[in-house]
Amino acid sequence: MNDKKEKILTASIELLVSKGLHAITVAEITAKAKVGIGTFYKHFKDKEDLVQQIWIWQKK
Repeated sequence: MNDKKEKILTASIELLVSKGLHAITVAEITAKAKVGIGTFYKHFKDKEDLVQQIWIWQKK
């Protein structure tokens, strides 16, 4: 897996646990992961796609 994608997934999980899906923004996720917003959209279509990818990633 791409290192930047994994950083996004990890940061997203931390934010989801503390704030919930609807309370976080892509900008918050990318800031926590220390990647650009373009990098987020390179790997994920939107936040819902991100949640699906987190679920798949956790199952592996």
